[in-house]
Amino acid sequence: MAQNNNELEKTLWAAADKLRNNMDAAEYKHKFADKGEVLVSVRAPVGDINIATERICIGRGVASLKINNGMHDFLFYLLKANVSELINKESGTVFGSINKDDLFSLRVKVPESVEVQLRISSILSSFDEKIELNRQTNRTLESIAQAIYKEWFINFNFPCLPENYEFSGARKPEDISKACTYKAVGGLPAPQANKYFIYVLICNDESFYIGITDDLYRRWYEHKTGQGAKWTKSNEPVKVIHYEEYQTRQEAAEREQWLKTGFGRKWLKREYEKMKKAQTGSPVPESKLRQAGEMQDSELGPIPKGWRVGKVKDLVEIQSGFAFKGDSFIDAGNYKIITIKNVQDGLFDSTKTICIDNIPERMPEFCKLNERDILLSLTGNVGRICFVYGQNMLLNQRVAKLWPKDQSYFGYVYTYFRSESVKNDLISLGKGTAQQNLSPIETQNKSMIMPPREILLKYGKIANPLYEMFIHNLVESQYLTETRDNLLPKLMSGEIEV
Repeated sequence: MAQNNNELEKTLWAAADKLRNNMDAAEYKHKFADKGEVLVSVRAPVGDINIATERICIGRGVASLKINNGMHDFLFYLLKANVSELINKESGTVFGSINKDDLFSLRVKVPESVEVQLRISSILSSFDEKIELNRQTNRTLESIAQAIYKEWFINFNFPCLPENYEFSGARKPEDISKACTYKAVGGLPAPQANKYFIYVLICNDESFYIGITDDLYRRWYEHKTGQGAKWTKSNEPVKVIHYEEYQTRQEAAEREQWLKTGFGRKWLKREYEKMKKAQTGSPVPESKLRQAGEMQDSELGPIPKGWRVGKVKDLVEIQSGFAFKGDSFIDAGNYKIITIKNVQDGLFDSTKTICIDNIPERMPEFCKLNERDILLSLTGNVGRICFVYGQNMLLNQRVAKLWPKDQSYFGYVYTYFRSESVKNDLISLGKGTAQQNLSPIETQNKSMIMPPREILLKYGKIANPLYEMFIHNLVESQYLTETRDNLLPKLMSGEIEV
């Protein structure tokens, strides 16, 4: 519904009373923008607009603006609505730029009523606030998935309760899996009928705690949560460094009593020192301790017993994009072509794309992209990873799709390739002088630690829903962005009444 906001067409100079930019490098130390002021890039690229969140020093190519009435949010949206006119003023051969006169002379329509300006900025900022909330939520979701990944697959502190484990107490605690991790209790036997165990814990002060139980996992949980004994309540247990099995409780109790004697403790200390030296690679006699969390040597370093070293191709198929013909490209069409520039580090940017109307006959089916597909950059800044969201998009050459061999692994695949160590490995694999190029074949043959399937599935049950919400937020933010951008010129022109 059109209405009259008593709009006045005026220059930006008339709408904003303060313009500062640092086009003179000699005056750098004098150039500041206060919190809330609108920032505009005036040199390659021209037209990026933001708001200063604190007092900052501005460099060359950035201008700072204040509006007369202090409504900087409205000034921000006013400039966003006229950014194309601002870009049209750009001049220069090597680097495009605009100057103060270009900014001052920009003609804009400004509602005369401050109340109208306030309502417009309130409507538009509500979209941006939700978009920012989604962005913050996604940072949290990804940081949770990455923290669990690091703990399980780098530190090897993953849940390790035996399959079909039956808690021997009255009620199985819900958090027992979190307490029973591989380095602490991995590989210990499950409870069995007529089976008793003596166990030795090492505590955080290097002291020993010796006990007896019919369920090593239940007893560890009790000690870890401060319910096991007075000693372990004040001296946190680190791991089970030794255990023994006996057929009767009496046999186990006799062994427990001996270990608590001076001779027994000396034996424990001697064997524990052997175990520590062996872990550093020192040539020492083998320790007689039966510790939890046993590790085995591999070409990639120590890994948990039962894990192996495999290849990336064992986990994921790397599918390279199609070489579309340039003469078929158009500015707007039925399908967006996703190129290397659309794959940012953890961010999919489909705002600037070339298009085609018809799919080439020879294009592989996998080049039709779907929501939740994972993309990998193969040229330039190699190793960048992002999720796809949106519709009617096709994969161009020099971008690859990572297709998990099991879709239950998609959260693990994404987090693995997003990890800093893997990204650095991919950069090292890249070849080229002018720009790096990453070979899909060499990437598929990269060695990697392969956890057992049950561990990958456990991680997927946690990470996959996090990434599903992550993608949902991206889709929602894209919709909010498009809605805001459609409303912006209509609100500013008075086409929509506020």
